[in-house]
Amino acid sequence: FFWLGGDARTSGRSAEAAQSFPLSPGTYWVYRGLLRSEVEGSSVGRVTHVRWKMSVVRVLERQGLIAAVVRGFPGDLNWSDGNVDPQLSILLERPDGRFYLIPTVDDPSILDQLDSPNYSLEDLPREQDCFLQLPLAAGERFGCDRGAEKRQDGEYCWVVGPPHAAVLADVKGIAPGSQLSYELDYLTNADDTELEFAPGIGITGYSYHHHGAIAETELHLVEFHTAD
Repeated sequence: FFWLGGDARTSGRSAEAAQSFPLSPGTYWVYRGLLRSEVEGSSVGRVTHVRWKMSVVRVLERQGLIAAVVRGFPGDLNWSDGNVDPQLSILLERPDGRFYLIPTVDDPSILDQLDSPNYSLEDLPREQDCFLQLPLAAGERFGCDRGAEKRQDGEYCWVVGPPHAAVLADVKGIAPGSQLSYELDYLTNADDTELEFAPGIGITGYSYHHHGAIAETELHLVEFHTAD
């Protein structure tokens, strides 16, 4: 296992890819938002205001793949009232620009195995773990459940919306100026998840809504800090 930082961080990535989703150790994002959770006997539930941090803990490169261990992916808050600890997840980047989200909460041994040069990173991701394909292009689909890529309604796949101006003027750590952003939607019969992604910054917004039970997450970026 080895650490990457500074210029070495981009050794296995193109400069464009490295700037599209900055994943150097020490980089972090701070979000504010709210959660809505169920309360027995209530039809509207409880609203909890939250401040949440996602940070890059460590990074390794092997077999042409980049694996970033992050603490506090926004989805950790789903189905909670905010009283949760940030979990460790792996963001795995392939050379073709695909990113996979691999939670470790159900199998913490993955983190120990990462240290072994004999552990194949290629065996980690499944197609349905893919949540991002860079560069983004409107109408693209990825991370589909088996067979869902043939659906006409776009459900059970991540679908990229058209580019639009990012609203980042009040975000600490981001210099003033125009910035494009994309919304990525993942819709199922039970729930929907939306990511707002700005190349060069990362995830600037996250939301989750269940269509039956009261379970909602709404986050927007308020701080962004690179490791440099």
